[in-house]
Amino acid sequence: MQLVASPLKNWTRILGLSWVCLILSWVYTSRLNAEPALPSFDFRLNTSLAGWTATHDLEPLTLGTNGLILHSTGQDPYLTSPPLDLPSEARLLIRIHLRTEVPGPLQLFYYKDGTSPTEAQSLHFDVRRFSWGETCLPLPVLGKGWRFRLDLPAAPGLTELAKVQIETVGTVGVVDATASDRQIEITVDGVNGEAEIAALYPYQPLHDVHRVRPIHQQHFEGRTTVRIPRFFFADDHPADRIYQRFIVRRRVDAPFHYETIGTGHYVKSLSHSKQNQDPFPSATSKKGLQVQMLDDALALGIQHAGLNVNLAGLIDLGKKPDSYRWVIEGTTYHFHRRAIDAIQVKPLSDAGVVVSLIILAYETQNSEINRLLLHPNYSKDAPNKLGAFHTITRDGFEWYRACWEFLADRFSGTNPAHGRVANYIVGNEVTAHWHWANQGETPANQFIEDYCRAVRTAHIAVRKASASARVYLSFDHHWTLTYLDQPLRSIAGRSLLDGFTSQMFLNGNFEWHVAYHPYPENLFNAKTWDDTTALPNFDTPRITFKNLDVLTRY
Repeated sequence: MQLVASPLKNWTRILGLSWVCLILSWVYTSRLNAEPALPSFDFRLNTSLAGWTATHDLEPLTLGTNGLILHSTGQDPYLTSPPLDLPSEARLLIRIHLRTEVPGPLQLFYYKDGTSPTEAQSLHFDVRRFSWGETCLPLPVLGKGWRFRLDLPAAPGLTELAKVQIETVGTVGVVDATASDRQIEITVDGVNGEAEIAALYPYQPLHDVHRVRPIHQQHFEGRTTVRIPRFFFADDHPADRIYQRFIVRRRVDAPFHYETIGTGHYVKSLSHSKQNQDPFPSATSKKGLQVQMLDDALALGIQHAGLNVNLAGLIDLGKKPDSYRWVIEGTTYHFHRRAIDAIQVKPLSDAGVVVSLIILAYETQNSEINRLLLHPNYSKDAPNKLGAFHTITRDGFEWYRACWEFLADRFSGTNPAHGRVANYIVGNEVTAHWHWANQGETPANQFIEDYCRAVRTAHIAVRKASASARVYLSFDHHWTLTYLDQPLRSIAGRSLLDGFTSQMFLNGNFEWHVAYHPYPENLFNAKTWDDTTALPNFDTPRITFKNLDVLTRY
Protein backbone atom coordinates (compact mmCIF):
# COMPACT_ATOMS: atom_id res chain seq x y z
CA MET A 1 0.00 0.00 0.00
CA GLN A 2 1.31 3.37 -0.99
CA LEU A 3 0.99 6.33 1.43
CA VAL A 4 0.45 9.79 -0.11
CA ALA A 5 0.51 12.96 1.97
CA SER A 6 -2.46 15.16 1.32
CA PRO A 7 -1.87 18.72 0.05
CA LEU A 8 -3.60 20.10 3.18
CA LYS A 9 -1.20 18.27 5.47
CA ASN A 10 1.78 19.51 3.42
CA TRP A 11 0.59 23.13 3.70
CA THR A 12 0.05 22.63 7.40
CA ARG A 13 3.64 21.44 7.76
CA ILE A 14 4.94 24.35 5.65
CA LEU A 15 2.95 26.93 7.60
CA GLY A 16 3.99 25.35 10.88
CA LEU A 17 7.66 25.49 9.88
CA SER A 18 7.18 29.08 8.72
CA TRP A 19 5.78 30.08 12.09
CA VAL A 20 8.68 28.36 13.83
CA CYS A 21 11.11 30.25 11.59
CA LEU A 22 9.33 33.51 12.27
CA ILE A 23 9.37 32.92 16.00
CA LEU A 24 13.02 31.89 16.01
CA SER A 25 13.89 34.86 13.82
CA TRP A 26 12.04 37.22 16.18
CA VAL A 27 13.80 35.76 19.22
CA TYR A 28 17.18 36.03 17.50
CA THR A 29 16.71 39.61 16.28
CA SER A 30 15.24 40.60 19.64
CA ARG A 31 18.41 39.44 21.31
CA LEU A 32 20.49 41.30 18.76
CA ASN A 33 18.46 44.48 19.26
CA ALA A 34 17.98 44.16 23.02
CA GLU A 35 18.69 47.27 25.04
CA PRO A 36 22.02 47.14 26.88
CA ALA A 37 22.13 46.39 30.59
CA LEU A 38 22.28 49.41 32.86
CA PRO A 39 25.83 50.24 34.02
CA SER A 40 26.55 50.14 37.75
CA PHE A 41 29.86 50.91 39.47
CA ASP A 42 30.09 50.01 43.14
CA PHE A 43 33.68 50.94 43.93
CA ARG A 44 33.41 49.45 47.42
CA LEU A 45 33.20 46.02 45.79
CA ASN A 46 35.33 46.55 42.68
CA THR A 47 38.84 45.20 42.47
CA SER A 48 39.59 47.43 39.47
CA LEU A 49 38.87 51.01 38.37
CA ALA A 50 36.38 49.67 35.79
CA GLY A 51 37.68 52.02 33.11
CA TRP A 52 37.39 55.27 35.08
CA THR A 53 40.40 57.59 34.74
CA ALA A 54 41.79 60.60 36.54
CA THR A 55 41.64 63.07 33.67
CA HIS A 56 42.67 66.42 35.12
CA ASP A 57 44.05 67.88 38.38
CA LEU A 58 43.74 64.50 40.13
CA GLU A 59 46.32 62.11 41.49
CA PRO A 60 46.09 58.58 40.02
CA LEU A 61 42.91 56.85 41.19
CA THR A 62 43.14 54.25 43.94
CA LEU A 63 40.59 51.98 45.60
CA GLY A 64 39.93 52.15 49.34
CA THR A 65 37.45 50.63 51.78
CA ASN A 66 34.81 53.23 50.92
CA GLY A 67 35.40 53.27 47.15
CA LEU A 68 37.46 55.40 44.79
CA ILE A 69 39.90 57.75 46.52
CA LEU A 70 40.18 61.06 44.66
CA HIS A 71 42.92 63.50 45.64
CA SER A 72 42.45 66.77 43.78
CA THR A 73 45.61 68.76 43.09
CA GLY A 74 44.32 71.90 41.39
CA GLN A 75 41.36 74.14 40.59
CA ASP A 76 39.74 71.96 37.91
CA PRO A 77 39.72 68.32 39.08
CA TYR A 78 37.66 65.76 37.17
CA LEU A 79 37.51 62.06 36.31
CA THR A 80 36.02 60.34 33.28
CA SER A 81 34.01 57.16 32.80
CA PRO A 82 34.61 54.54 30.10
CA PRO A 83 32.28 54.73 27.05
CA LEU A 84 28.88 53.33 28.05
CA ASP A 85 25.95 51.89 26.13
CA LEU A 86 22.64 53.08 27.55
CA PRO A 87 19.01 52.31 26.63
CA SER A 88 17.61 54.61 23.97
CA GLU A 89 14.00 54.62 25.18
CA ALA A 90 13.64 54.34 28.95
CA ARG A 91 13.70 57.33 31.31
CA LEU A 92 16.95 57.05 33.23
CA LEU A 93 18.60 58.60 36.26
CA ILE A 94 22.14 58.52 37.60
CA ARG A 95 22.66 57.88 41.32
CA ILE A 96 25.93 59.08 42.87
CA HIS A 97 27.21 58.36 46.40
CA LEU A 98 30.21 60.38 47.54
CA ARG A 99 31.81 62.25 50.41
CA THR A 100 34.07 65.28 50.06
CA GLU A 101 36.08 67.45 52.41
CA VAL A 102 36.06 70.26 49.85
CA PRO A 103 33.08 72.66 49.83
CA GLY A 104 31.60 73.77 46.54
CA PRO A 105 29.35 72.62 43.70
CA LEU A 106 29.91 69.50 41.58
CA GLN A 107 29.07 69.02 37.92
CA LEU A 108 28.32 65.96 35.80
CA PHE A 109 28.86 66.15 32.03
CA TYR A 110 27.44 63.61 29.58
CA TYR A 111 28.83 63.58 26.05
CA LYS A 112 29.19 61.31 23.05
CA ASP A 113 32.44 59.40 22.96
CA GLY A 114 34.87 61.26 20.71
CA THR A 115 33.30 64.69 21.33
CA SER A 116 33.99 67.34 23.96
CA PRO A 117 31.84 68.10 27.03
CA THR A 118 29.64 71.20 26.88
CA GLU A 119 27.81 73.24 29.51
CA ALA A 120 24.51 72.52 27.78
CA GLN A 121 24.98 68.77 28.37
CA SER A 122 25.73 68.89 32.07
CA LEU A 123 24.04 68.71 35.47
CA HIS A 124 25.01 70.64 38.60
CA PHE A 125 24.54 69.39 42.17
CA ASP A 126 25.83 69.78 45.74
CA VAL A 127 26.63 67.45 48.62
CA ARG A 128 27.24 68.29 52.24
CA ARG A 129 30.81 68.66 53.32
CA PHE A 130 32.34 65.76 55.30
CA SER A 131 29.19 63.62 55.14
CA TRP A 132 28.08 60.95 52.69
CA GLY A 133 25.72 62.43 50.14
CA GLU A 134 23.41 60.69 47.72
CA THR A 135 22.31 62.49 44.56
CA CYS A 136 19.85 61.32 41.91
CA LEU A 137 19.84 63.27 38.64
CA PRO A 138 17.48 62.73 35.69
CA LEU A 139 19.20 61.97 32.39
CA PRO A 140 17.99 62.71 28.87
CA VAL A 141 17.64 59.90 26.35
CA LEU A 142 21.21 59.01 25.38
CA GLY A 143 21.86 55.60 23.74
CA LYS A 144 25.13 53.93 22.90
CA GLY A 145 28.64 55.32 23.20
CA TRP A 146 28.31 58.00 25.89
CA ARG A 147 30.73 59.06 28.61
CA PHE A 148 30.32 60.83 31.92
CA ARG A 149 32.75 63.36 33.37
CA LEU A 150 32.47 64.16 37.07
CA ASP A 151 33.90 67.55 38.05
CA LEU A 152 34.78 67.92 41.74
CA PRO A 153 34.89 71.13 43.81
CA ALA A 154 37.57 73.53 42.61
CA ALA A 155 40.11 73.20 45.42
CA PRO A 156 42.71 70.67 46.56
CA GLY A 157 41.32 68.03 48.89
CA LEU A 158 39.99 64.50 49.31
CA THR A 159 36.81 63.02 47.83
CA GLU A 160 35.62 59.42 48.18
CA LEU A 161 33.35 58.07 45.43
CA ALA A 162 31.50 54.96 46.57
CA LYS A 163 28.97 54.33 43.83
CA VAL A 164 27.76 55.46 40.40
CA GLN A 165 24.64 53.70 39.20
CA ILE A 166 22.28 54.14 36.23
CA GLU A 167 18.65 53.24 36.93
CA THR A 168 15.29 53.28 35.20
CA VAL A 169 13.04 55.95 36.68
CA GLY A 170 9.96 54.88 38.61
CA THR A 171 10.30 51.10 38.47
CA VAL A 172 11.48 50.28 42.00
CA GLY A 173 10.81 51.59 45.49
CA VAL A 174 7.72 53.75 45.94
CA VAL A 175 6.13 53.87 42.49
CA ASP A 176 2.78 55.49 43.34
CA ALA A 177 1.07 57.40 46.15
CA THR A 178 -2.52 58.63 46.43
CA ALA A 179 -4.35 60.37 49.27
CA SER A 180 -7.87 60.51 50.64
CA ASP A 181 -9.47 62.08 53.71
CA ARG A 182 -7.62 60.05 56.31
CA GLN A 183 -4.98 57.90 54.68
CA ILE A 184 -2.23 57.76 52.08
CA GLU A 185 -1.94 54.64 49.95
CA ILE A 186 1.64 53.89 48.92
CA THR A 187 2.58 51.35 46.25
CA VAL A 188 6.01 49.71 46.55
CA ASP A 189 7.54 47.55 43.82
CA GLY A 190 10.80 45.73 43.18
CA VAL A 191 11.64 45.40 46.90
CA ASN A 192 12.22 42.05 48.56
CA GLY A 193 13.06 41.63 52.22
CA GLU A 194 13.03 43.90 55.25
CA ALA A 195 12.80 47.59 54.41
CA GLU A 196 11.44 50.88 55.73
CA ILE A 197 9.50 53.80 54.32
CA ALA A 198 10.75 57.24 55.30
CA ALA A 199 9.17 60.63 54.53
CA LEU A 200 10.85 63.91 53.56
CA TYR A 201 9.42 67.39 53.11
CA PRO A 202 10.12 69.12 49.77
CA TYR A 203 12.85 71.30 51.30
CA GLN A 204 14.77 68.26 52.56
CA PRO A 205 17.39 66.83 50.16
CA LEU A 206 17.52 63.11 49.44
CA HIS A 207 20.48 62.45 51.74
CA ASP A 208 18.36 63.61 54.70
CA VAL A 209 16.53 60.28 54.39
CA HIS A 210 19.33 58.82 56.52
CA ARG A 211 18.51 61.23 59.37
CA VAL A 212 14.74 60.78 59.78
CA ARG A 213 12.76 58.11 61.58
CA PRO A 214 10.84 55.57 59.49
CA ILE A 215 7.08 55.92 59.23
CA HIS A 216 6.57 52.25 58.27
CA GLN A 217 8.59 49.05 58.14
CA GLN A 218 7.82 45.50 57.03
CA HIS A 219 9.02 42.54 54.97
CA PHE A 220 8.25 43.30 51.32
CA GLU A 221 7.71 40.77 48.55
CA GLY A 222 7.27 42.26 45.08
CA ARG A 223 4.48 44.75 44.46
CA THR A 224 2.92 45.75 47.79
CA THR A 225 0.32 48.31 48.88
CA VAL A 226 0.90 50.09 52.18
CA ARG A 227 -1.65 52.32 53.89
CA ILE A 228 -0.51 54.91 56.42
CA PRO A 229 -2.45 57.60 58.30
CA ARG A 230 -2.43 60.89 56.47
CA PHE A 231 -2.30 62.93 59.68
CA PHE A 232 0.19 62.62 62.53
CA PHE A 233 1.39 64.69 65.48
CA ALA A 234 4.50 66.88 65.23
CA ASP A 235 5.47 69.34 67.99
CA ASP A 236 2.13 68.61 69.70
CA HIS A 237 0.16 69.72 66.65
CA PRO A 238 -1.59 67.66 63.97
CA ALA A 239 0.43 67.57 60.75
CA ASP A 240 -0.45 66.50 57.20
CA ARG A 241 1.77 64.17 55.14
CA ILE A 242 0.18 65.37 51.89
CA TYR A 243 3.28 67.33 50.85
CA GLN A 244 5.85 64.69 51.79
CA ARG A 245 7.95 62.46 49.56
CA PHE A 246 7.92 58.75 50.49
CA ILE A 247 11.12 56.76 50.04
CA VAL A 248 12.04 53.11 50.63
CA ARG A 249 15.32 52.47 52.42
CA ARG A 250 17.04 49.46 53.91
CA ARG A 251 19.90 49.11 56.33
CA VAL A 252 23.32 48.31 54.88
CA ASP A 253 26.88 48.18 56.11
CA ALA A 254 29.01 51.30 56.44
CA PRO A 255 29.62 53.85 55.11
CA PHE A 256 25.97 54.69 54.28
CA HIS A 257 24.05 52.86 57.04
CA TYR A 258 20.98 53.13 54.77
CA GLU A 259 20.52 52.45 51.07
CA THR A 260 17.61 54.07 49.26
CA ILE A 261 15.64 52.12 46.67
CA GLY A 262 14.26 54.29 43.89
CA THR A 263 13.96 58.06 44.21
CA GLY A 264 10.78 58.39 46.22
CA HIS A 265 7.31 59.51 45.25
CA TYR A 266 5.05 62.41 46.19
CA VAL A 267 1.28 62.09 46.34
CA LYS A 268 0.06 62.02 42.75
CA SER A 269 -3.65 62.49 43.32
CA LEU A 270 -5.87 63.62 46.14
CA SER A 271 -9.59 63.00 46.54
CA HIS A 272 -11.38 63.98 49.71
CA SER A 273 -14.75 65.15 51.01
CA LYS A 274 -13.83 68.83 51.46
CA GLN A 275 -12.86 69.43 47.83
CA ASN A 276 -14.93 71.65 45.57
CA GLN A 277 -16.22 69.13 43.04
CA ASP A 278 -17.38 71.65 40.43
CA PRO A 279 -16.17 70.75 36.92
CA PHE A 280 -13.69 72.95 35.09
CA PRO A 281 -15.60 75.92 33.60
CA SER A 282 -16.20 76.32 29.87
CA ALA A 283 -16.08 79.61 27.98
CA THR A 284 -18.11 80.78 25.00
CA SER A 285 -15.20 82.53 23.26
CA LYS A 286 -11.41 82.90 23.23
CA LYS A 287 -11.49 86.62 23.96
CA GLY A 288 -9.40 87.42 27.02
CA LEU A 289 -7.36 90.14 28.71
CA GLN A 290 -4.90 90.60 31.50
CA VAL A 291 -7.34 92.82 33.31
CA GLN A 292 -6.39 96.29 34.52
CA MET A 293 -9.76 98.09 34.26
CA LEU A 294 -12.57 95.80 35.36
CA ASP A 295 -15.54 97.71 33.89
CA ASP A 296 -13.89 98.06 30.48
CA ALA A 297 -12.98 94.37 30.43
CA LEU A 298 -16.55 93.30 31.15
CA ALA A 299 -17.93 95.80 28.61
CA LEU A 300 -15.69 94.22 25.97
CA GLY A 301 -17.32 90.85 26.67
CA ILE A 302 -14.15 88.98 27.64
CA GLN A 303 -14.41 85.31 28.59
CA HIS A 304 -10.92 84.92 30.07
CA ALA A 305 -9.17 87.16 32.58
CA GLY A 306 -5.64 87.14 33.97
CA LEU A 307 -4.94 88.85 37.29
CA ASN A 308 -1.46 89.43 38.74
CA VAL A 309 -1.11 88.53 42.42
CA ASN A 310 2.05 89.61 44.24
CA LEU A 311 2.50 87.39 47.29
CA ALA A 312 4.77 89.97 48.94
CA GLY A 313 1.87 92.40 49.11
CA LEU A 314 -0.37 89.84 50.83
CA ILE A 315 1.87 88.81 53.73
CA ASP A 316 1.17 90.61 57.00
CA LEU A 317 4.04 90.01 59.41
CA GLY A 318 2.63 92.71 61.70
CA LYS A 319 -0.41 90.52 62.41
CA LYS A 320 -3.01 93.29 62.27
CA PRO A 321 -6.24 92.54 64.16
CA ASP A 322 -8.33 92.61 60.96
CA SER A 323 -5.98 90.46 58.90
CA TYR A 324 -7.12 87.25 57.26
CA ARG A 325 -5.65 84.16 58.92
CA TRP A 326 -4.65 80.70 57.83
CA VAL A 327 -3.52 78.01 60.28
CA ILE A 328 -1.09 75.23 59.34
CA GLU A 329 0.04 72.69 61.94
CA GLY A 330 -0.34 75.09 64.87
CA THR A 331 1.15 78.16 63.15
CA THR A 332 -1.06 81.09 62.12
CA TYR A 333 -0.23 83.01 58.95
CA HIS A 334 -1.65 86.51 58.47
CA PHE A 335 -2.63 88.24 55.21
CA HIS A 336 -3.50 91.89 54.61
CA ARG A 337 -7.28 92.24 54.32
CA ARG A 338 -7.17 95.19 51.92
CA ALA A 339 -4.75 93.45 49.55
CA ILE A 340 -6.82 90.25 49.50
CA ASP A 341 -10.09 92.13 48.97
CA ALA A 342 -8.53 93.99 46.02
CA ILE A 343 -8.21 90.74 44.02
CA GLN A 344 -11.29 91.18 41.83
CA VAL A 345 -12.24 87.61 41.14
CA LYS A 346 -15.93 87.63 42.02
CA PRO A 347 -17.25 90.24 39.53
CA LEU A 348 -15.38 88.45 36.77
CA SER A 349 -16.43 84.89 37.58
CA ASP A 350 -20.02 86.04 38.28
CA ALA A 351 -20.03 87.33 34.68
CA GLY A 352 -19.01 83.89 33.41
CA VAL A 353 -15.35 84.79 32.89
CA VAL A 354 -12.74 82.06 33.37
CA VAL A 355 -10.27 83.63 35.83
CA SER A 356 -6.53 82.92 36.00
CA LEU A 357 -4.29 84.16 38.81
CA ILE A 358 -0.65 84.81 37.88
CA ILE A 359 1.26 84.26 41.13
CA LEU A 360 4.40 86.40 41.53
CA ALA A 361 6.98 87.31 44.17
CA TYR A 362 8.36 90.84 44.00
CA GLU A 363 11.23 92.18 46.09
CA THR A 364 9.97 94.59 48.76
CA GLN A 365 11.44 97.12 51.20
CA ASN A 366 10.77 94.62 53.99
CA SER A 367 13.87 92.45 54.39
CA GLU A 368 12.03 89.82 56.44
CA ILE A 369 9.37 89.32 53.76
CA ASN A 370 12.18 89.06 51.18
CA ARG A 371 13.90 86.43 53.33
CA LEU A 372 10.76 84.33 53.60
CA LEU A 373 9.44 84.75 50.07
CA LEU A 374 12.35 85.17 47.64
CA HIS A 375 14.70 82.36 46.65
CA PRO A 376 17.87 82.49 48.84
CA ASN A 377 19.98 83.06 45.70
CA TYR A 378 17.89 86.04 44.55
CA SER A 379 20.12 88.81 43.19
CA LYS A 380 19.65 92.48 44.02
CA ASP A 381 20.57 93.07 40.38
CA ALA A 382 17.35 91.41 39.19
CA PRO A 383 16.17 93.84 36.47
CA ASN A 384 12.43 93.55 37.20
CA LYS A 385 12.70 92.83 40.96
CA LEU A 386 10.82 89.56 40.45
CA GLY A 387 12.15 86.55 42.31
CA ALA A 388 11.86 82.80 42.13
CA PHE A 389 9.83 81.31 44.98
CA HIS A 390 11.54 80.25 48.18
CA THR A 391 10.93 76.56 48.96
CA ILE A 392 14.50 75.73 50.02
CA THR A 393 14.15 76.08 53.82
CA ARG A 394 11.35 75.15 56.19
CA ASP A 395 10.35 78.79 56.84
CA GLY A 396 10.28 79.62 53.15
CA PHE A 397 8.37 76.48 52.21
CA GLU A 398 5.76 76.91 54.95
CA TRP A 399 5.03 80.53 53.98
CA TYR A 400 4.83 79.59 50.31
CA ARG A 401 2.49 76.71 51.18
CA ALA A 402 0.36 79.00 53.38
CA CYS A 403 -0.04 81.58 50.59
CA TRP A 404 -1.15 78.93 48.12
CA GLU A 405 -3.50 77.14 50.50
CA PHE A 406 -5.14 80.40 51.55
CA LEU A 407 -5.65 81.64 47.98
CA ALA A 408 -6.83 78.25 46.68
CA ASP A 409 -9.29 77.79 49.55
CA ARG A 410 -10.65 81.32 49.15
CA PHE A 411 -11.03 81.36 45.37
CA SER A 412 -11.40 77.71 44.36
CA GLY A 413 -12.83 76.01 47.45
CA THR A 414 -16.38 75.20 48.41
CA ASN A 415 -17.31 78.73 49.56
CA PRO A 416 -18.53 80.72 46.50
CA ALA A 417 -18.63 84.07 48.32
CA HIS A 418 -15.34 85.33 46.85
CA GLY A 419 -15.75 84.16 43.25
CA ARG A 420 -14.00 81.35 41.47
CA VAL A 421 -10.49 80.93 40.05
CA ALA A 422 -10.01 78.14 37.49
CA ASN A 423 -6.31 78.57 36.69
CA TYR A 424 -3.18 79.33 38.69
CA ILE A 425 0.00 80.26 36.80
CA VAL A 426 3.21 79.74 38.77
CA GLY A 427 5.42 82.74 38.02
CA ASN A 428 5.90 84.57 34.76
CA GLU A 429 8.00 83.54 31.76
CA VAL A 430 10.42 81.56 33.84
CA THR A 431 12.36 80.62 30.70
CA ALA A 432 13.97 84.07 31.13
CA HIS A 433 14.42 83.47 34.85
CA TRP A 434 17.05 86.15 35.51
CA HIS A 435 14.47 88.75 34.44
CA TRP A 436 11.20 87.24 35.68
CA ALA A 437 11.95 84.54 38.30
CA ASN A 438 15.34 85.49 39.65
CA GLN A 439 17.44 83.14 41.76
CA GLY A 440 20.78 84.51 40.69
CA GLU A 441 22.82 83.01 37.89
CA THR A 442 21.67 79.39 37.97
CA PRO A 443 22.41 76.24 35.94
CA ALA A 444 19.37 75.02 34.04
CA ASN A 445 18.91 71.75 35.93
CA GLN A 446 19.06 73.52 39.31
CA PHE A 447 16.46 76.10 38.27
CA ILE A 448 14.21 73.36 36.90
CA GLU A 449 14.48 71.32 40.12
CA ASP A 450 13.52 74.36 42.23
CA TYR A 451 10.71 75.35 39.86
CA CYS A 452 9.32 71.81 39.85
CA ARG A 453 9.23 71.89 43.66
CA ALA A 454 7.30 75.17 43.57
CA VAL A 455 4.83 73.94 40.94
CA ARG A 456 4.27 70.61 42.71
CA THR A 457 3.60 72.37 46.01
CA ALA A 458 1.15 74.72 44.28
CA HIS A 459 -0.62 71.77 42.67
CA ILE A 460 -1.12 69.99 46.00
CA ALA A 461 -2.42 73.17 47.67
CA VAL A 462 -4.85 73.80 44.81
CA ARG A 463 -5.98 70.18 44.71
CA LYS A 464 -6.76 70.28 48.44
CA ALA A 465 -9.34 72.97 47.62
CA SER A 466 -10.62 71.94 44.19
CA ALA A 467 -10.90 68.78 42.12
CA SER A 468 -10.65 70.68 38.81
CA ALA A 469 -8.65 73.92 39.19
CA ARG A 470 -5.39 73.80 37.24
CA VAL A 471 -1.77 74.77 37.79
CA TYR A 472 0.41 76.06 34.92
CA LEU A 473 4.05 76.56 33.95
CA SER A 474 4.81 79.93 32.31
CA PHE A 475 6.88 80.33 29.11
CA ASP A 476 7.90 83.15 26.79
CA HIS A 477 8.07 82.62 22.98
CA HIS A 478 11.65 81.27 22.74
CA TRP A 479 11.64 77.54 21.91
CA THR A 480 15.16 76.41 20.98
CA LEU A 481 16.60 79.90 21.44
CA THR A 482 17.21 81.48 24.84
CA TYR A 483 16.62 85.09 25.74
CA LEU A 484 19.88 87.04 25.20
CA ASP A 485 21.75 83.69 24.88
CA GLN A 486 22.92 83.62 28.51
CA PRO A 487 22.80 79.99 29.73
CA LEU A 488 22.90 80.86 33.45
CA ARG A 489 20.12 83.42 33.05
CA SER A 490 17.67 81.79 30.66
CA ILE A 491 16.49 78.40 29.38
CA ALA A 492 15.09 77.47 25.97
CA GLY A 493 11.40 76.64 26.16
CA ARG A 494 11.84 73.11 24.83
CA SER A 495 14.69 72.48 27.29
CA LEU A 496 12.55 73.69 30.18
CA LEU A 497 9.65 71.49 29.11
CA ASP A 498 11.89 68.43 28.67
CA GLY A 499 13.79 69.07 31.90
CA PHE A 500 10.63 69.69 33.89
CA THR A 501 9.13 66.45 32.58
CA SER A 502 12.25 64.48 33.55
CA GLN A 503 12.43 66.09 36.99
CA MET A 504 8.73 65.53 37.57
CA PHE A 505 8.93 61.84 36.66
CA LEU A 506 11.88 61.45 39.02
CA ASN A 507 9.54 61.83 42.02
CA GLY A 508 6.13 61.03 40.57
CA ASN A 509 3.93 62.57 37.92
CA PHE A 510 1.13 65.00 38.70
CA GLU A 511 -1.32 67.11 36.73
CA TRP A 512 0.27 70.24 35.24
CA HIS A 513 -0.42 72.52 32.30
CA VAL A 514 1.34 75.02 30.04
CA ALA A 515 0.79 78.79 29.83
CA TYR A 516 2.64 79.94 26.72
CA HIS A 517 3.21 83.47 25.38
CA PRO A 518 3.35 83.16 21.57
CA TYR A 519 4.61 86.70 21.00
CA PRO A 520 5.54 87.69 17.45
CA GLU A 521 9.19 87.44 16.49
CA ASN A 522 9.41 91.23 16.61
CA LEU A 523 7.60 92.46 19.71
CA PHE A 524 6.80 95.72 17.89
CA ASN A 525 5.28 94.06 14.83
CA ALA A 526 2.15 91.97 15.32
CA LYS A 527 2.27 90.44 11.83
CA THR A 528 3.19 86.97 13.00
CA TRP A 529 2.70 85.60 9.49
CA ASP A 530 5.94 87.38 8.60
CA ASP A 531 7.96 85.64 11.34
CA THR A 532 11.02 83.95 9.82
CA THR A 533 12.10 82.10 13.00
CA ALA A 534 8.70 80.47 13.55
CA LEU A 535 9.17 77.21 11.63
CA PRO A 536 6.74 74.26 11.31
CA ASN A 537 9.00 71.76 13.12
CA PHE A 538 10.19 70.90 16.63
CA ASP A 539 13.56 72.62 16.08
CA THR A 540 11.99 76.01 15.45
CA PRO A 541 13.80 78.87 17.22
CA ARG A 542 10.51 80.46 18.31
CA ILE A 543 6.86 79.53 18.70
CA THR A 544 4.52 82.37 17.79
CA PHE A 545 0.92 82.45 16.60
CA LYS A 546 2.29 81.49 13.17
CA ASN A 547 3.34 78.00 14.31
CA LEU A 548 1.43 77.50 17.56
CA ASP A 549 0.52 73.96 16.50
CA VAL A 550 4.19 72.97 17.03
CA LEU A 551 3.68 73.39 20.78
CA THR A 552 0.53 71.29 20.96
CA ARG A 553 2.05 68.57 18.77
CA TYR A 554 5.22 68.49 20.86
